[in-house]
Amino acid sequence: MKKKRSRHEGLALARAYQNSGLGRREFSQRHGVTECSVQYWQKQLSRNEPSGAIVNEAQFIEVKQTKSATAVAAAKVQVGSAEISFLSLPEASWMSEFVVTVNRYS
Repeated sequence: MKKKRSRHEGLALARAYQNSGLGRREFSQRHGVTECSVQYWQKQLSRNEPSGAIVNEAQFIEVKQTKSATAVAAAKVQVGSAEISFLSLPEASWMSEFVVTVNRYS
C-alpha cells in the first residue's frame, strides 16, 4: 500500500535526498521509499524552490498576546486580516525569510 505523504513531508524527503550525497536507488532503499516517489518530490521541490534556491523549513513559535498598554511595536507585518507585531526588530535575514515564506503560502 502506498504511503500518502503531505506536501511538507514530501519536500522534506526531497531535501534529505539532496543533502544525502547518495544515489536515488541507495537513498530509496535506505529510507524505505520508492525511487519514483523520490523523483516526484524532487520535481515538486524544484518547482517550489526555483533556481535550486535552498529555503529553510518554516519553524513555528508560540505567540502570546501581551496586555501591556505601554508596549509599542517596532515592526508590524500584515498578511490579509492577520497582523503580527514585533516589540524589537528581528534579524534582517530572518525577516526576509519570513516574508518570502508568508507570501509563498498566502
